[in-house]
Amino acid sequence: AEEETGGDLPPVCTCEAHCAEGTVDETCPVCTVDYTACTYTAPVEPEKGPAKEPAEEPEVPVCAGLEGCDGDTHTEGCPLYVAPVEPEIPVKELTIPSFTTGQLGSAIDESLGDTAQRNDITSLTVSGGELNADDWDTMQNMTGLVSIDLSGATCENNEIPLEALNNYNSNDPENGPKYALTNFSFPKNITTIQNGAFAYCSNLTFSSKDWLPDTVITINPLAFQNCSNITGVDLSNVKTLGRQSFQRSGLTGSLILPDNLVLKSNKTIDNFYIFDGCTGLTEIIIGENITSTGQDCSTPIAYLGGNLFSGTSVQKLTIPNSTKYLGSLGQIAGPGCTVEIEDGVTHFGVYYVNNQKKEVPVISGNIVGTLKIPDSVIDMSNSALGNNIKISKLEYHGPASVAGLMNLFSQELSTLEIVDFSES
Repeated sequence: AEEETGGDLPPVCTCEAHCAEGTVDETCPVCTVDYTACTYTAPVEPEKGPAKEPAEEPEVPVCAGLEGCDGDTHTEGCPLYVAPVEPEIPVKELTIPSFTTGQLGSAIDESLGDTAQRNDITSLTVSGGELNADDWDTMQNMTGLVSIDLSGATCENNEIPLEALNNYNSNDPENGPKYALTNFSFPKNITTIQNGAFAYCSNLTFSSKDWLPDTVITINPLAFQNCSNITGVDLSNVKTLGRQSFQRSGLTGSLILPDNLVLKSNKTIDNFYIFDGCTGLTEIIIGENITSTGQDCSTPIAYLGGNLFSGTSVQKLTIPNSTKYLGSLGQIAGPGCTVEIEDGVTHFGVYYVNNQKKEVPVISGNIVGTLKIPDSVIDMSNSALGNNIKISKLEYHGPASVAGLMNLFSQELSTLEIVDFSES
């Protein structure tokens, strides 16, 4: 018997477009019989959003043609100028645990091996050993140094030697110092800082006034000259302070010169300029029994002068009665300074060296207000009042033996009011 197959399947519309009278798809098995049975359905078009604006072309910078623009080189201010990028210097730190005196350089080289040169080191720590002048020379010639920590080491003779880290670039002075030493920690038990030890270390910076070790009692001439980032210092333990030791440093605010301080000049005692150029220094408190010594005066005398305050902006100076010889106070900067001289000063602009009388101007520049010369004065320089004085009134209490000088001053300084209280 034959199997039943269920019959043939009905035809299916295969049109790719909707059939209409006159446009019948002749290949479609449905529409060729009856085009009205066409089941073609057009696909649904997705909704279109708003038309996008075409992206603007970026503006291309054009050379401004400034002076200095040439080819691929452009000067600052030109749209095509590209600032130079400073190369990053890798920080290389080195610690020397200990070394043989005089052989710090060898110890550094041994630690570095073939990996770097001495000038590649930016931070050096010496944790032990005794430094001598040769070791300081080694450090001075390491031009990459920014930080030196010697707090674990000691120094020969307990002193930082002559020009130890002197940063004056004698080979190229116009281009500044040899290296940019910024941070420094002192060795143990230092008592003396020798001539020019840190001169021209213009980047050397300390965070507070108490950076100087308590053990330091002697600061020799030029020790911190041109250390323009040193803004304060505590000198309370210092016994000897040298000529130009803080000249053109960055000292600001107030400073105390301690009692019994000896001012030391490697020239004559009328040439100190210790704080010359410290225009931020507005107050200096002068201790008792300060004395001075120099090439012309090997034995300290109770002399205060030598342009000691020249270039500062102090606003008031009180000369203590322990001062016997008052010399040149210096050309003081700033808005003006008043001077009070306590009774006890005996020589005004006069001092003696080997029984020879030396005369210097005392008052000049920005000394203002009333100046009283006490009756303790027994000798006065005829040039005691220097050039361009700005004091408005002079009260004289000295003896009649030098009262004639007041008449001389009154004739030469017609704008000066002089009140003479001298003995008749």
